[in-house]
Amino acid sequence: MKIIRSRMVRLFAVSALAASFIAVGIQNAHAAIRIFPATGGTCVGTEVLRCLELRYDDANERYRARAEITDVAGGSDAAVEVDLACAGPVGGTGDCNVGDPPGEPVKDTLESPFESCRQGDIITVRFSAEFSWRNIGTGATGSERRTGSAHFTCT
Repeated sequence: MKIIRSRMVRLFAVSALAASFIAVGIQNAHAAIRIFPATGGTCVGTEVLRCLELRYDDANERYRARAEITDVAGGSDAAVEVDLACAGPVGGTGDCNVGDPPGEPVKDTLESPFESCRQGDIITVRFSAEFSWRNIGTGATGSERRTGSAHFTCT
C-alpha cells in the first residue's frame, strides 16, 4: 500500500510540475510583439539611418510607434534626433511623444505613448515620426517625416 501511495504522490507531483511548465509556455507564447514596418521599410538612409515601426504587444493588448535615428559609422559625423513619435487609430485621435532638446548624440530613440485596443477588434493604425540631423563638420541640416499604417486584429 505504501508503494502505491508513494507512486501516486510522485505522479501528482510530476503532473503538477508539467502543468505549470505548460501554463508558463502558453503564457510566453502569447506574450509576443508583432512588428509592422513603416512605408518603404523599417529603416532608410545610408549615412543617417532612420527607422520607424509599430509594435503591438499581444499580451497587454496595446501598441505604440518606435522611432530610431543613428549616425552610421564611416561617413561624415552628424548630430541626430527623433523629434516626434505618434500612433493612433484611423478615424480616432492618437498620442505623440516629443523628443528631448537637441544634443549631439550619434543615436536617438523615441516611442509614442501606449494605445490600447480590445481583444477581437480589427483596427487600422497610422503611425509617424519626425527626424532631424545636422552635419557636425559643415553645419548642413536635414529632416524627414516618415509614416506607416498597420491593419491587424487585437488578440
